[in-house]
Amino acid sequence: MKYPGSRKRRPGSNKLFVASLEQAVLAFPCENPERSFYSVEFSDDAGLSRGGVNQVLHSLAEVGLVEAGDRGPKRFYRANFADARVRAFKALLDAAAAGGNRS
Repeated sequence: MKYPGSRKRRPGSNKLFVASLEQAVLAFPCENPERSFYSVEFSDDAGLSRGGVNQVLHSLAEVGLVEAGDRGPKRFYRANFADARVRAFKALLDAAAAGGNRS
């Protein structure tokens, strides 16, 4: 999948519900729910600008869509699956990916 403004393609991802930078940033931890990531991982993996990712992560954390925590000097982020909006977004991503893999 090519995220907005991206230089790389993320294989196995689905772009149907990822049209904005905010959606692209939120999709990354939704696709990897077992992990936390620091902002550079978001930008490096998806080919997004670090400044844009940092701004979006801050905004998503303010509204509760991602959880932020510090480990040493780094701030880590993960999707907040306690939030119904995040669960719904993940369900859309999963359904779109499953629909695209049918024969």
